[in-house]
Amino acid sequence: MTPTTHSNNDRNTIQRVVELTCERIFSENTERQTPNVETLREKLASKKSASNTDSTGSFPEKVEGRRYSTADQLTSSVESLVDSLHTYDAYAGSITVAIDITRLDPDYCLEATTAPGDASEVEVTPTPTPHFATITTVNTPVPVILAVEPLSKPGDETQSEPRTYAEIIRTLIEQAKEHVEIDTLLAPRAFHAGNVIAEFERQNVAYIIFSRLITRDRERISAIKDRDDATHAVEHDVDVFVDGTPTCTTNLVYVPEDSASDGYVGFVTNIDVSKSDLESDTVPETYKKRWIANVHNRLLRTRLHTKGVSQLELTRADYERVATEVNAYSLANHLLRESTGHTSEQFPLPFDQFLHLLHQKRWGVTSGTSPTRNHESR
Repeated sequence: MTPTTHSNNDRNTIQRVVELTCERIFSENTERQTPNVETLREKLASKKSASNTDSTGSFPEKVEGRRYSTADQLTSSVESLVDSLHTYDAYAGSITVAIDITRLDPDYCLEATTAPGDASEVEVTPTPTPHFATITTVNTPVPVILAVEPLSKPGDETQSEPRTYAEIIRTLIEQAKEHVEIDTLLAPRAFHAGNVIAEFERQNVAYIIFSRLITRDRERISAIKDRDDATHAVEHDVDVFVDGTPTCTTNLVYVPEDSASDGYVGFVTNIDVSKSDLESDTVPETYKKRWIANVHNRLLRTRLHTKGVSQLELTRADYERVATEVNAYSLANHLLRESTGHTSEQFPLPFDQFLHLLHQKRWGVTSGTSPTRNHESR
């Protein structure tokens, strides 16, 4: 989502929202319970609370004798966001999530090596270049980054080979399930691989994957074009292979797309696609929500670029800190919308302005938006 500035936003309201966000996410003494909606509104409306708060105050970093880690903060940010969305009845409980891959170089295009045979046999192995995977809600009023995974385990010198996408998928889904009940999962074509699809099935989630078209798909598309009675098609119960052995079945969906080189795009899904679903473009329309996560992840990339270290020196803690800040940004904008009645899909508070206020509140940083690692590690 692209943030925008609205001149009628009250500065005091924004300040109070940032303070409440800090209180709920970065203070380990905050009780993790769903707050009463009126209590939240009272806090947002309280000018006395804003005036009595030290804008340079910091929060303690110890929890029961141990450090309040970046992983703790990320968990806190997810719980706070989910609690707030529940409090305002902002979603019904069935969650659509998107798994996305972001590389720190914005000009990079993720390439996959295509093996002969069925596309479901293709194994895509992450390279050690700095990029990361996230699992993000895309049907909530604001996105929630449920988990983040560096694809090459930064700082782990004992790891001789990077993890496969199936292993990363397993980690992301298991972490996400600690916070929400996943209804549907959306994934880009890099995840069109047999072991990934098999992992989705083991995790018992509905999925839609953008398909990597191979010769057999193009033959099917050519047959569709020759028909007069339909423009869409679905092939049910297609075998999915792992190491040459069929392990489960899936459905292949083909829909027309003018911008595609073949005039069609394909999707892999275990959803039972009916004729009415085909005609109403249910699958591609649902898949389009994945771009919410793709755009949201640019905020993470922006913050990682301002860390003041080379990309190869980034640690897991850096990724967790940044994901926490982006979740805090979502929470602040959600609370701001609720307190001001803002109805636009765009965020009312710009990201750089939020970071400035957040860092000022937490560490007293007033110049720029990027605290040093010394600030962040306190």
